[in-house]
This record gives sequence, C-alpha cells and structure tokens, in this order.
Amino acid sequence: MQFVAEYISSDYAVFASDYKVPVEANRRCAEDFGFEQLSAISDPYRETQGFGGKITYVKDGVPRCTHPLENTKDLSVLLQPDPHTSERMVNRINAIAEYNKYFNPC
Repeated sequence: MQFVAEYISSDYAVFASDYKVPVEANRRCAEDFGFEQLSAISDPYRETQGFGGKITYVKDGVPRCTHPLENTKDLSVLLQPDPHTSERMVNRINAIAEYNKYFNPC
C-alpha cells in the first residue's frame, strides 16, 4: 500500500483518508504493472474509528488509533456505527463504488 501511494506521488495520510487516492493508486499500478488485485484497504482502524477510536494520520505510515476500550472493559461505551455514515467505514464503501464506476462504466 505504501508503494502504490508513493507511485502516484501521494503520502500515506492522504492514501488512508481519501478513498479516491487508493482507488487511483491501485488502478494505475494494476494497469502499469499488470497487478491482478485491487484493494480498498489502508489500515486496520476503519472499524475501530466507527466504534469510537480517535485517528491520527501519519504522512509516511499507517494511521495511529486510540482504542475505545483502552481503559475499560465496559462494552456499553462503544459507539454503534452505521457503515453508511461512519467517516472511515463509508470511505471504504465509496472506494468500492468508485472502482465499480471505473470498471463498469454503464
């Protein structure tokens, strides 16, 4: 993922936060290098953010994230995310929709 971000002159913070960037990066690498895989992932914290974790983006590395259960085992403190409105979850949904537009333009 770092490679494809750098290949299109992006930094990883933008790659992880703007769904259009990994779509473009993966698409261009697939075309230029014959990759047979496209990805909508950037880090393991999309869901964690939805449940209440706080994200810090890092220019040249994966985002950092606090864990909503860091200081408790009480599950009631967790937010109840909706994947269609949770900032980072919907970012991934938008990436898949963007791939679909590119590969199925009808």
